[in-house]
Amino acid sequence: MIHYQSPERYANRLYFRYTCEQCGFHSHWMMQYFRDLPSSAEVGFGPGSEPGSPVPYHFKRLDIMLQHILEGRRADRRTDSLVYDVLARARKCPKCGHQQSWFPVQRLFTFSANRYNRKHPMLSEPDIVFCGNSPQEEFDLLEKPCSITVVHHAEASEANEPGTYFCINEMTKGKAYGSFYYTQDTRFGDNVITVRSLSGIVVLTYYFRAESGAGIKIYYEHFKFEITAVFPPDSSEQG
Repeated sequence: MIHYQSPERYANRLYFRYTCEQCGFHSHWMMQYFRDLPSSAEVGFGPGSEPGSPVPYHFKRLDIMLQHILEGRRADRRTDSLVYDVLARARKCPKCGHQQSWFPVQRLFTFSANRYNRKHPMLSEPDIVFCGNSPQEEFDLLEKPCSITVVHHAEASEANEPGTYFCINEMTKGKAYGSFYYTQDTRFGDNVITVRSLSGIVVLTYYFRAESGAGIKIYYEHFKFEITAVFPPDSSEQG
């Protein structure tokens, strides 16, 4: 389902989330910027917009592409990669690797796109929000926060290697090279750590499940994550 927040105030971003059709993983809300394109006076943006209101061209075009996908036109002849770039982080579920039935597919010919859509019906759909602030989470919330600690001790030979940064549940923590020690509380059951290049490309994804009130220590080395300790709820050993 597509929602529109404050259509009179445009921003170069949207938010989306999904629940995996295969394993039930909750992605939570992810913010995605998309490239700016020239504006044009289009009519309307989303339900209830006034005819003739000026709408940035990239909003209107992306809105139409997403509407087509949710109508079952997952495969289509698309002239550019805009919708793929926006939904790129949903290409594979970080827990089980499944690709959702709504993820867009490019086809060179209309007849092959139509045939693909008939053979591959949509089993679910993502929630998408244009503009506004980050929507509030309503599910997969723990009763008490779980403490996450991620540690990496770099050797001298790799201490100055640049190029990647580190995110926990879409929140940027800092560099993913050299020695680091990051801590963060999570209220989510499903959690994802990502390592990204400076250009934003995801080079590594790691999924783990948190427990209410517990603590988890994760060690990172050579592009691999490993849980080295799990502290029970209210344990004095946390931290």
